[in-house]
Amino acid sequence: MSTITLYHFEGCPACGRAKEWIKEIKAEKPELAKAQVDMVDVHKTPDFKSPAPIY
Repeated sequence: MSTITLYHFEGCPACGRAKEWIKEIKAEKPELAKAQVDMVDVHKTPDFKSPAPIY
């Protein structure tokens, strides 16, 4: 299964909603419960560089 990377920072309302949505969708879709979600706090990650957009 693929890995999802969520770039976030503390206090971001959209980031908080994304975290809640991930919990909800994993509860609703058992096949997604095993999906790996890597959380990267952009303010706490030394030398963070934004990834190139993927379309």
